[in-house]
Order: sequence, then structure tokens, then C-alpha cells
Amino acid sequence: MRKVKDRTIRLKRIRNQDGHFAYTLSAKTLPTFLFNHDVCVRNIIGKFLHGRGMQEVSFERPADASIRQYRFELDNGHMSESQLEEKLVKNYSRQIVQIIFIMRHRECPHLEAERLRKVFQISAKVFPHQPNKVLGACYTSYLENGTVFNRKGQAKLKPIRV
Repeated sequence: MRKVKDRTIRLKRIRNQDGHFAYTLSAKTLPTFLFNHDVCVRNIIGKFLHGRGMQEVSFERPADASIRQYRFELDNGHMSESQLEEKLVKNYSRQIVQIIFIMRHRECPHLEAERLRKVFQISAKVFPHQPNKVLGACYTSYLENGTVFNRKGQAKLKPIRV
């Protein structure tokens, strides 16, 4: 045990609004948004991989996470319709991938379904002949049952073969 305190890296353990812990240098700079976002992405990946075995996960941009042909986007509603459309066209129109949008609303989970409908309307405009290009689910229901939808209804995800 040290006899003198090392004050160069004094981290405080602070509980944020979701009941999770974060470490920060001072209580005023709690990184709650990024911390909550990362926790949610971790939960989504865990649910996706549950029963599918270990897979390589990439966190390279533009997606929040990538596993094989799937690109995961955690959407909390901060982007407008035009920004979402631009993001789909710019990042995914030339790729042979499936985008899985997971809608999350921290205060009002019942608003997640409304946002999901909006994303499906945008995907119908951007990818009219590819109904399985954009998949989606509400965050709370996805963690409960793992069901993903396309714009026509429930979608089956292809099994990942090693």
C-alpha cells in the first residue's frame, strides 16, 4: 500500500441517471451521453450474439458496430429526416450490407415505435426495391425478445456460419 497519495490520476466513481457507474476526474464532467450510448450498444451486441456464438465485432465508423454483413445503428432521435436520408445514401447505398436501426428513447420508450416507422418510411424512399436493406427494432422490445423488423413486417436474420 502506498503511503503517499498519487494525485495525478484521481478518478471518482459516480453513479449516473441509469444506475450505471462511470469514472471521471471531477463530478462536473460526467460523460453520461457517451457512457449511456456505449452501454446500450454493448447490450445490443450481447443480445445479437446470444445463441450465435462469438463473432468478430468492429466499431469502425460510420456504424456504431459491425458484425459480418450487419451494421448496427443506435438511434436516439437526434437526427432529422433529411440527415437520416443523407446518412443512408452516403454510407450504405453502395455497400452490400443490412443496416439494423435500434431506436432508443431514454425518457419515453413508447416513442421508439414512432421513430422506427419514420426510419422505415425513409428507407422505402431511399431503397424502394430492397425491403430488407434496413431492419429495425425498438430498444426495449429488442432486448426482451430479439425480434427485428423490416418495413413489411417481421424479418428473419440469416444464421451466421463460421
